[in-house]
Amino acid sequence: MDSPLRLIKVFLMFTRPRGTRDFLPEEMKRRRWAELAMREALESFGFEEIMTPTFEHAELFTERSGEDIVEQLYVFEDKGGRRLALRPELTAPTMRLFSESLSRRPQPVRIYYFENCFRYERPQKGRFREFWQMGAETIGRRTSLRTLDTIMAAYTAIRATGLENLPLKVNNITLIRRLLGLLKVDSETEGEMLRALDRGDTEAFENALSTADPRAAALYRDFVTSPTEKALSSILEQQGVEGGIREELLRMYGNLQRMVETLRALGAQSASISPGVVRGLDYYDGVVFEIEDPRLGAEKQICGGGEYVFKFLGKEPLEGVGFAIGFDRLLLSLTERGIEGTSEREKVLLTVLDEGIEAYALEASLRIREAGVSVEVLEVKGGLRKALTTALKRGYGKVVVIGRREAERGVVLIRDLKGRSQEILTLSELKEVFTAPSRR
Repeated sequence: MDSPLRLIKVFLMFTRPRGTRDFLPEEMKRRRWAELAMREALESFGFEEIMTPTFEHAELFTERSGEDIVEQLYVFEDKGGRRLALRPELTAPTMRLFSESLSRRPQPVRIYYFENCFRYERPQKGRFREFWQMGAETIGRRTSLRTLDTIMAAYTAIRATGLENLPLKVNNITLIRRLLGLLKVDSETEGEMLRALDRGDTEAFENALSTADPRAAALYRDFVTSPTEKALSSILEQQGVEGGIREELLRMYGNLQRMVETLRALGAQSASISPGVVRGLDYYDGVVFEIEDPRLGAEKQICGGGEYVFKFLGKEPLEGVGFAIGFDRLLLSLTERGIEGTSEREKVLLTVLDEGIEAYALEASLRIREAGVSVEVLEVKGGLRKALTTALKRGYGKVVVIGRREAERGVVLIRDLKGRSQEILTLSELKEVFTAPSRR
């Protein structure tokens, strides 16, 4: 007899790993609906779909991703001694794919993806060890036009699911790095400041500022909380910045302000400048943005992206702008707002009451499917009453009944369980009747 400890171990072997999920049919319908809505939106912007391997060489991520992601990698060694990692994000694999297979195509190259990713982190609401991302990249020389169009693609894809007026926060990470650079702090301190901004930890940011330059702390805090041109000018004046550098930093801010105004004019009324958006990946360089839902609390970010320069050893750096949408958090946001989004095709149950009429029943099911209707075929013993009871238990509103008598006459019986009506049709009438708008 097995010991209790062994039984527990066996049970644990056949439960899903921590931080992963199973998706039942109802949830999958909802996920596919949202996925399709966003796919159609991205393709309307000219993006084409790609797919990359589930695992890559670990160095692709360890040399180019942020510190937080590197610490969360699932890394393993294969039988050939190669050090591999499950992908924690999709921009790096996409850049690798572009470099290997698409670099000779006319630029910009516009591609999108929808795949699962893996990070070893503490599971909590809206955060899992296996999660899905939908994202897009516009690869090629960066311009304001391409950046604006890509940001609007992200905003439109999210809006296609029914999520309206979510805050769209825009920043320029290069401007923030240049401002922090005026404090003449070491790279480690600057990194701590950026991570504090990324977490929204204003206390940690202010503490680091006070340590670096107590006189400038209040001015920097004012700019982070209320990013106006006047607040930026006060920092530059206090730090003694003049001439070309001052003009360049003010120009960066002016471009950012015009970008926000354009986004608002295009329908993203919630767009605003937010110096706290700095992104956690090291390859971002320039304009960055996030779309969030405050209802989700600490895990409110649904989408993040921006301009980047991606460097491969021995190859020309790749410029581009892109984004990734956290698909699981988007679904959580839909739930919080009561958006079901599960429109689906009509479905019916076709019950077969007798043996020997399988060919006739299957022909009838094919005729109905040709009309775009989902048909489940099921043997039922017990006559018409049993067929109706079975359909109700399985959640159908309509049932097609075929017994030996119907097969011999070349007809089928259709019972509408909601309208409490029925009709008898020939096989030739099935497709036309189920296609009729009045039946949708």
